[in-house]
Amino acid sequence: MLKIEEVEKILKDVRADDVRIIPVNKNNKNEFTSVVVVATGKSHWHVRNIAQALIYKVKQKQTGAKRMLLPSVEGQEGGNWIVIVSRFSTPY
Repeated sequence: MLKIEEVEKILKDVRADDVRIIPVNKNNKNEFTSVVVVATGKSHWHVRNIAQALIYKVKQKQTGAKRMLLPSVEGQEGGNWIVIVSRFSTPY
């Protein structure tokens, strides 16, 4: 699992734009997520590169694990938008 600080560093390293970290209301009783991270890129290639950097780091952090928890990825083919659903360890 990635910490939110790691996600922010990855996004900074790949020069993602308009990075927003949005905490989800804990009173919502939504156990699916506690934070939503939104970022933009300069081109289709850049958006796909941002996604690949995050996916790579999630996989890298799980090296040697008995069971890997791979993120779910949607929209990667086009590069207009990409949604990555993954488990992040957040301090919120």
